[in-house]
Amino acid sequence: MFEQTMRVDVYSSTIARIEGGQVYSAIYVGQKVVNEEEENTKGLSLMKVACDPSVYETIDLSSVPLSCEIKVRLKKGAGGKMNNHCTAVTLLPNKPSKPS
Repeated sequence: MFEQTMRVDVYSSTIARIEGGQVYSAIYVGQKVVNEEEENTKGLSLMKVACDPSVYETIDLSSVPLSCEIKVRLKKGAGGKMNNHCTAVTLLPNKPSKPS
């Protein structure tokens, strides 16, 4: 399966290590709301993106947002749904991305 590249602002990252060895990790990416009425949101629109544990380990969120380029691929999840899964992250110059 091929990977896609996305430019995003990363705001947070989480990891959970479960008994039995399973690890669940994610990054939270977002952008400023462009149209409040259309998106039914004010401020930031955030999205959780599952990621490899190595992404969690390498990301430094001492200042947020962190402008990054992430590599994502589609991965099958619960109920047969396909979701983005981040496999790599590259730091971009220190400017938050702007909506297009």
